[in-house]
Amino acid sequence: MKKTKTSHDKLWGNAFTESPEKLMMEFTSSHDVYPINPADSVLIPYDIKQNIAQVKMLYKQKILNKKEHNNLLEGLNQLYGLWEKGEFVLDPMLEDVHTNIENWLSKKYGIDVGGKIHTGRSRNDQVVTDMYLYLHDQIQYTIKSIQLLNKSLYKSAKKYQDTICPGYTHHQHAVVTSLGLILHSFNISFKRDIKGLQDLAQKYNYSPLGSGVGYGTLINIDPTFSAKELGFERKFKNPIDVISNRGEFEAALAFQICQFLNHASSLAQTFILFSTTEFGFLKLADHYSTGSSAMPQKKNPDALELIKSTASVANSNVSALMQITKGNLIGYNRDTQETKHIVYHLLSKVELIPKILSGIIETITVFPKVLENQANKGFINSLGLMEMIINETGLPMRKAKILIELSIKKSVENGFSDKVDFISFKEAQQLSGIICDISEESFYVWQDANFQFNQLDFNY
Repeated sequence: MKKTKTSHDKLWGNAFTESPEKLMMEFTSSHDVYPINPADSVLIPYDIKQNIAQVKMLYKQKILNKKEHNNLLEGLNQLYGLWEKGEFVLDPMLEDVHTNIENWLSKKYGIDVGGKIHTGRSRNDQVVTDMYLYLHDQIQYTIKSIQLLNKSLYKSAKKYQDTICPGYTHHQHAVVTSLGLILHSFNISFKRDIKGLQDLAQKYNYSPLGSGVGYGTLINIDPTFSAKELGFERKFKNPIDVISNRGEFEAALAFQICQFLNHASSLAQTFILFSTTEFGFLKLADHYSTGSSAMPQKKNPDALELIKSTASVANSNVSALMQITKGNLIGYNRDTQETKHIVYHLLSKVELIPKILSGIIETITVFPKVLENQANKGFINSLGLMEMIINETGLPMRKAKILIELSIKKSVENGFSDKVDFISFKEAQQLSGIICDISEESFYVWQDANFQFNQLDFNY
């Protein structure tokens, strides 16, 4: 990463040694300055793909002759080329992507040819098919992104597997652990998210094309052929189900995305706290930090904070999708149009998050001595001490806990704040009547963070 130059264009950054990562700036600026495309413009390649399958099916069923078939395929391939070059733009007066494409074909070949492409089909099954194609692509893209994130996470988990640090419950010191084990826990969570996405792709691996307005069609079409052409495993089983439940796939995917974002949000909050002055466990790289318009010293974890807020928005998106799709009468209802917009906006916001987290993980600076020092403070070692006493003496757990609690109380009274004092431990035995024969040397060794961590057996 290049060193920063003095800049008068931005409101911050001259105290940074590295320029902000472009991807991170795109994420933090978001839709404040970056435009979001209309939902139907995203569906253009999928609608073209669907139309190609439709043309091939209609030709197979002898609804199109060879010339019509060849002309329409030629036109659709030409249209795809125009779209790739950014030269096919949707006309809002034609309402949607489906009408835009059909209108383009009819203008090119006449309505006697272009007007046949919609035979045996409705915009109802057309838009659901487009969305299925789009969502399946998004699932595969998201899986690959999380897998790359998980590689970075696993590599760091291995790197820091012996870096002792405190574990927390209730935001307070709890037990001794390692930074590697903490990072590995997120690795396992993300693996579960990947599995959830894979299962979802299999669950909705069927083609909606051919369900028509929602009740099938009298036209002699072949939905099984269309499904195969589109890359689906099978065709729909019931046309009413397909159309009535538009938005179900969107809601299911949003839920899985939400699960991933909840895990990502927890990881983000962990990094935010661990990088504060109060904790001082690690430092974020300059190119994954942002500055302040007024405070010269600030290096803020904006990207991590926005990951948290994106998770919050995702939770509300799931709720909105579930609300839209409940309680409709069977068949198509225009309400479900909104499901397309919600899931598209969510996916467009989420796509950068795995890359941002990967970059942050790969560039953090960890301070092992600070971590280990904190893993020997605040009586964090007392649970391990209690468990070693149980192991060595066979003392019942409840008695051992009473004894260590009293030992902590006496230690505080005697001026100790980090570890149980041996003399205080002896006083607690006399006070409680719970006697166990332990050497002073063992007593202090058992409270050492490194000793306690080395007794744990976590291989990953």
